[in-house]
Amino acid sequence: MVLQSLMQVAFSNIVSRPVKKVIGTDVMVTQESRKVIPDKKFSHGVTVFPNIFTATNPRYMDLPEILNRIKNGNSKNHIVRIRAGETGLKNELSCICFSGIFTHRTEIGLIKHSGLICLDYHNPPDVSSFRERICMNPFTHAAFISPSGKGLKVIVRIAGNHTEAVRSLAKYFPAENLELKAEVSNICFESWDPKLYYNPHSLVFTP
Repeated sequence: MVLQSLMQVAFSNIVSRPVKKVIGTDVMVTQESRKVIPDKKFSHGVTVFPNIFTATNPRYMDLPEILNRIKNGNSKNHIVRIRAGETGLKNELSCICFSGIFTHRTEIGLIKHSGLICLDYHNPPDVSSFRERICMNPFTHAAFISPSGKGLKVIVRIAGNHTEAVRSLAKYFPAENLELKAEVSNICFESWDPKLYYNPHSLVFTP
């Protein structure tokens, strides 16, 4: 209850401010936002919302923790049913904002950028072969199959402006089937992929 009250106070203070036109990995942490930043020190802090319909009530995790959830099948039961045709269950999956710590799921809710971007590939012809190709890219920090089993999510470490990085990454990754989403609050549904790829030594992309 105390944390929830603090988050409401932070939200009321932040929402009255103008939206930042430029969002970089060095977003200022304000006195108000410190109230909702978790005490745990994250190398790449991400935000997890309960489902697509809930834009508040977030949980905060470090990147390796959420990748382990995806690899080990925290949402396995749902994913198996989704891939079998029960596509409506996707709306019940947790939603991950890989690009930072958010008080709520909007641009002005960002209080600390993670230095990460999630690229979204929709239905490449052969997703397994495509993943092998993507994982050869030195900028690929992590990659996993989407909830449908037909797409690929690619995590990249960045430095500098978020929007510029999204646009520039299309030059270094295959452009086919890539859906570019510049919004910093873009979500990714939690998936299940026991073959999830992770390279802790990937290069950091600078636009």
